[in-house]
Amino acid sequence: MDPSDGDAHDGGKEEARTEVEKEPTELLVARNMLHRRMKVEVTDGRIIVGIFECIDKQGNIILGNAVERYRNAELSPTKELTVEEDGLIAGNTLGLVMIPKRHRISAAIEDVI
Repeated sequence: MDPSDGDAHDGGKEEARTEVEKEPTELLVARNMLHRRMKVEVTDGRIIVGIFECIDKQGNIILGNAVERYRNAELSPTKELTVEEDGLIAGNTLGLVMIPKRHRISAAIEDVI
């Protein structure tokens, strides 16, 4: 088969490239955020830090290995305060959490690859 005739098999690379190009920008952004450390500020004053697992159509975020942190010592439920390296006060370990969109003030990826 002559490679110049355009019918040469490329192992599906061209097909895969076409599928990725068709994905909406929002989906590509979400894919790049997967399994990265995210900080989400919620309406009750807590900051939830965990590994970004997913976001649904409604805008709810799921974080794994999540912990809560506080900007203000008065909000912390514990009397023994531990200040983390980012200046926030450590709170409880939460594990896997879902943060509804209506309770989210801000969300950001912490680490840069």
